[in-house]
Amino acid sequence: MPSFRQPDLPKFQAPRYRRPTMTVDAAKGVLDRTEDEIRDLVETGCLVAWDIAAPGSHRAELRILTTSVSEFVAASRELGGRSPSEGDPAPSAIQPESAIAALVPKHDKPFVIGPEVKRILNCGRQHLINLVDAKVLEQLPGTQYRRGPQGWPVIARASFTRFLETRMIGAIAS
Repeated sequence: MPSFRQPDLPKFQAPRYRRPTMTVDAAKGVLDRTEDEIRDLVETGCLVAWDIAAPGSHRAELRILTTSVSEFVAASRELGGRSPSEGDPAPSAIQPESAIAALVPKHDKPFVIGPEVKRILNCGRQHLINLVDAKVLEQLPGTQYRRGPQGWPVIARASFTRFLETRMIGAIAS
């Protein structure tokens, strides 16, 4: 009977995260940490994150600032790549204002549209709709989302900025 040999797999390159935020699962892969360790890094301020959970959720739905993950990786390298049990770098130096500025779209419109928010928060349409329905994100007066193509919510820019300010975890206050 012939023996089965596992084929060699190509060496995987580290994925490039193009989105401004990443899920806990993505951070676990990048940092080679457990979910609890990632959450601890957020709570201690080593990573900057937002809890985007809809009201009434029993668990936080974290989105971690991709830039803070990059900063953490660089700081870990400076410490000689210590293991988690040997201690972590100091809290992130990213200021809340700059973290929020990295997420708010660069245009001057008084609103942000659903696809922009979904990309920024790295979430799905239904999660976005849940936030709008819960009035956590306010639609621009006179607008209403609908089903189908181009039916996304139009969210007031000030509401989105307020959401980011109130849901931030892990950034040091200026």
